[in-house]
Amino acid sequence: MIRVTLKPRIGDVKLAKLSSTGINALYRELEESGSTRGTPLAPRSVRLAAAVLSMSLRAAVEAEPPLLSRNPAAKATPPRLQDVEASELLAWSSAQLDAFLTWAAEHDPEHVALWYVAATTGMRRGELLALDWRDVKGDVISVYRNARPGPGGKPVLGPAKTRKSRTVDLDDETVAVLKAWRVRRGGLHLSLAQDGSPVFGNENGQRLTPKTVSAAFDRAVARCRKTLGEDALPRLTLHGLRHTMVTIWLTAGVPVKVVAERAGHTVAMMLTTYAHVIPGSQAAAAKQVAALRRPAAPTGDEAAADSPNLRVLKRKNPGQSA
Repeated sequence: MIRVTLKPRIGDVKLAKLSSTGINALYRELEESGSTRGTPLAPRSVRLAAAVLSMSLRAAVEAEPPLLSRNPAAKATPPRLQDVEASELLAWSSAQLDAFLTWAAEHDPEHVALWYVAATTGMRRGELLALDWRDVKGDVISVYRNARPGPGGKPVLGPAKTRKSRTVDLDDETVAVLKAWRVRRGGLHLSLAQDGSPVFGNENGQRLTPKTVSAAFDRAVARCRKTLGEDALPRLTLHGLRHTMVTIWLTAGVPVKVVAERAGHTVAMMLTTYAHVIPGSQAAAAKQVAALRRPAAPTGDEAAADSPNLRVLKRKNPGQSA
């Protein structure tokens, strides 16, 4: 964060010259063009940069002797948490996703399989890039590794983000897409379709880098929006395909636990983050509780015994039995 994001922008600014106004300008710059590709940096990443900067400046204040009299980041305003949640939950509808994948099948054949698997499995970018063909068995993908950017941007393999392995079941269309993609890879060179080769790699059999893949998706979305119209397809990041899958599944009424297992989330996190897209949760709960409060409707003799005419008769002749 310091090397890539902060130092290139404020590394030559003297500590005494740092101000909350200047730091706010830095945050806004990061929001507009802070990624290594010059595209907007995700609000969560901006907040991370703000945390690193604030901790560093606090250390300068607490140093002996102090390097600063006060922390100028303390009064700066990074993106709010609600802004982070809103930006990260951008998702396409089923129709918009179908439109993009249909377009990609014709205009972006080099990446359509990657976009398709990302959209239908909800896997993270690093999880997709870490896949080898041995991890794809029939209609199941085993997820246990993650590819993160390393030195020079090259992917470095490590454990999955949550450090827990999981399996992801595939629908028939996704299985067909992957089979066709493997045949295409094998047509370039047989070694590219072997079990130990990456599912999503270049022509030399090397894994695609996270930066390259995100940039390719940004270009694909931009081209698709020009074809379909900007109003027809909102701008979305590659991570947005993951939110699209989760949103579509939850909206369709798939149990939260099932979706959480598929996405590699906890149920608690899923309920907190996606509660607004779980259909009818409050309405269904309200009806259930109302049914518990409402007494059961009388039937047969009970209904007759409690009829209005009989109640009047009882009041007129209190000593007379029914």
